[in-house]
Amino acid sequence: MDYQTVSKESFNHRETNDCTVKALAICCDIAYPEALSIMAENGRRKGRGMFIGQWERGFKQAGFKLVRDPEITAKTTRTVVSQLNPNRTYVVVSTRHVSAVVNGKMEDWATGRLKRVRAVYEVISNAN
Repeated sequence: MDYQTVSKESFNHRETNDCTVKALAICCDIAYPEALSIMAENGRRKGRGMFIGQWERGFKQAGFKLVRDPEITAKTTRTVVSQLNPNRTYVVVSTRHVSAVVNGKMEDWATGRLKRVRAVYEVISNAN
């Protein structure tokens, strides 16, 4: 799943403020409608963002856990990818936004932007 694919699905569903839904779909490699449904079950309203506890529960419901990485010292979304392991999947929390990083590539419109990084979570499958 990549950003262009989920953006088209988002447009088809007439959604906005759905960065958490896109991050779930991309990081967990699930279909956008399924991710949308999971996040709705965890408190997301159409066209609205989510609080961190809500989208964390969504990832858990999808069968993944989020582990905060305190080692990341990057300050912006432009520099954070260079500090991440390219073989792992991450959710980057920036000011009023979340982005997915898969296989060393940020799958989001914030790629190369100067959004302030607040936290980085590694996405780990519960099946492992």
